[in-house]
Amino acid sequence: MTDWHTESNKYTARLNMVLSIVQSDKKRPKEIPEGPLNEAPTQLQSLLHRAAHFFELGACLRTRETVHAIDVLWGNGSLSAVSPLVRIIYEIWGVSNFLFLALENYEKISDIEKLGKVVNKVFEGVRSEVLMPYGTPASEMPIHVLDSVRLLNKEHSNALTTYEYLCESSHPNYPRYIEWWLLGKEGDNWSNKVVQKRGHELLENTVKALEQSVEGVNLKARNGLDICGKLYKDAA
Repeated sequence: MTDWHTESNKYTARLNMVLSIVQSDKKRPKEIPEGPLNEAPTQLQSLLHRAAHFFELGACLRTRETVHAIDVLWGNGSLSAVSPLVRIIYEIWGVSNFLFLALENYEKISDIEKLGKVVNKVFEGVRSEVLMPYGTPASEMPIHVLDSVRLLNKEHSNALTTYEYLCESSHPNYPRYIEWWLLGKEGDNWSNKVVQKRGHELLENTVKALEQSVEGVNLKARNGLDICGKLYKDAA
């Protein structure tokens, strides 16, 4: 039988592999102590605390939660809602890479002002009023998502094209939504050969983007945390 369930199930093994990747915690390095601290950190150490918190919570844990949401939506046949969530993970990958490269650059030239600009934008960059956990408003402008994806594109030549593909499914775009709707539980039209061919193109491209971005977040967070630990130890 050809329907949304049997056709989307062909990607289950790959989704389960993604789920297994996000289950492994990326915790801050042992060199970076948890609070309360016995003495005030240096400027560099303060930036490293912020960077490590972003990698641990803003990147890894948020990616994990988003992948779990994708798994639920996929299983329920709400396939049109999956691609916008994949786009979020792609953006997390882009910003994680942006922060990782700033840390890597600091290792080379030790420009703390340059590092601080990136770390602070990543850690508390917002476009509307948001309170930080300690009660004061976030006060930085964020890094533009497209700037982070363009930087990512220098290392992964398909990154910008893939991101734009995901954006098409995230916008209030009637043609692309109808394509997705015909693949899900409500609009199920997999018996149509044209829909079937196009459907697998959409699912394949979206799952491939999910795999790539989750692996990317995992790598940049792991390597970024390693650098944070090394720099913190050297600054002690």
